Amino acid sequence: DPRCWGQSAYRAVWVEKAYFAALSAAAAAVAFWTLQRSGELYGLAERGFVVRLNQVFYGLWFYPLKTLWPISLLPYYPQRLWFSAWAPALSLLAGSVLAAAAAWALRRRAPAVPAAVAAYAVLVAPTLGAVQNGIPYSACDRYSYLPSLALSALFGAGVGALTRRSRFWALAVALLLAALGTLAWRQTRLWRDALTLWGYAIAVDPGCAVALNNLGVAVGETGRLNEAKVLFTRAVILDPTYADARENLGAALMRGGKRAEAERELRRALELRPSSASARRRPRRLLSGGEDSRLSEAEG
Repeated sequence: DPRCWGQSAYRAVWVEKAYFAALSAAAAAVAFWTLQRSGELYGLAERGFVVRLNQVFYGLWFYPLKTLWPISLLPYYPQRLWFSAWAPALSLLAGSVLAAAAAWALRRRAPAVPAAVAAYAVLVAPTLGAVQNGIPYSACDRYSYLPSLALSALFGAGVGALTRRSRFWALAVALLLAALGTLAWRQTRLWRDALTLWGYAIAVDPGCAVALNNLGVAVGETGRLNEAKVLFTRAVILDPTYADARENLGAALMRGGKRAEAERELRRALELRPSSASARRRPRRLLSGGEDSRLSEAEG
């Protein structure tokens, strides 16, 4: 019961968690410092406050809804065009406040609800996009794995209460769990290798430039360079500002002996890269001939 959290009887629980909180804070500080030193962090001028606000509250709603209805799951979801508008941000913010208030209102009748909601929000917060680095995204399925444990515990408690009521509910829950287990088994098969995963992602969302780029990398690694170049070109057409795709297209063209075309793509990739030395190192090496033209999968 949240009303009892401050009592001395629960002090041992807080102390136990404090060690993990300290380790997490230290790891977060080191990660933030490293990204800042390398120039990998994006400032508000590059990815604005409204975009971040929309992304944060979108993720708060997206992940639990996808957990409840796990259909058309993807390893990467592109940023939404409306992320730069104030109206959706304010609507999502208002909805989140109302949901938090509703959970808090249940603290006496069902104290597990606000506890699970709070645990979920804390665990998912680092991945919601308040701090920006890497490729732009709205969500990624893998970011929901750990936070969903809190919702799963709540779901398990509800299932336990239902199955104690009657055999009908026990049977219904058994069928539901069987269906969810089957879906989970089918989903894990998609992660067998990069060709399977990114081929599936493109089948679900043909307009995803990141999926096209990453499939191009997987195809290129099998030696099918012409197919890879087609995929990189499609990614660049969909998103002309996508530096990774241009860089990979340049590397593929370089390997194919088309140096002039490769240099054009690589120089454009350099212009699109952030100012950090690490992000600009590979295209510079490719241009100077000091790199073996390996293809590189995009990372969030």
